[in-house]
Amino acid sequence: MSYEEILLLPLYSDLFPPLLKEIQDCPKQLYVRGNVNLLSHPNLLAVVGSRKAHVHSKEALDILLPPVIKAGAVIVSGLAYGVDALAHQTCVEAHSPTIAVLGGGIDDATIYPAAHRTLAIEILEAGGALVSEYPAGTGVQKYSFPRRNRIVAGLCRATLVVQAALKSGSLITARLALEYNREVLAIPGHVTDPYSAGTNYLIHEGATPVISSQDLLDILKLG
Repeated sequence: MSYEEILLLPLYSDLFPPLLKEIQDCPKQLYVRGNVNLLSHPNLLAVVGSRKAHVHSKEALDILLPPVIKAGAVIVSGLAYGVDALAHQTCVEAHSPTIAVLGGGIDDATIYPAAHRTLAIEILEAGGALVSEYPAGTGVQKYSFPRRNRIVAGLCRATLVVQAALKSGSLITARLALEYNREVLAIPGHVTDPYSAGTNYLIHEGATPVISSQDLLDILKLG
């Protein structure tokens, strides 16, 4: 399959990801560019967080993700600014596949944000995939992002929230993961950091704190 080709996966397709089929609001179809087999990988880990990620998020991902990727996990995120892009870039730099779920079309002209088109191509070149429930040419709308988040959570065994304010799309993803009976994980942050208030809240409410890559390896049963 070429980088340009877009494959339509109806819900009844054998290639449709089995975990995603389990959620009550499962999309009726997916559009995929790249490695479609990744969608059924047994060790998918969602990594989400603030669009205004600070340097500590990058430092945390640089420490936490490489051992998990090396052990066989595939990272799923939303190609957004901040933590999403950092997670994808970590995979690209490790020459490992990653899945980007978009809230609009996955054709070159429609990829959002446009500033991440180059990153999207790098994801494809690294053996990854771009995914959406929307056909080529579909622009993003406000409602697209929470709908995108349900696919991110639904694809994965676990969701890791790296950094998030109390009012954050990442907390929507975490809530959806809980509704889908998936693991919710969070990196604790400083109590004075407003962009850690969401992750600290999740931990307070029962999310599993992650302070080392071994935590992730244990949860995914890879270590």
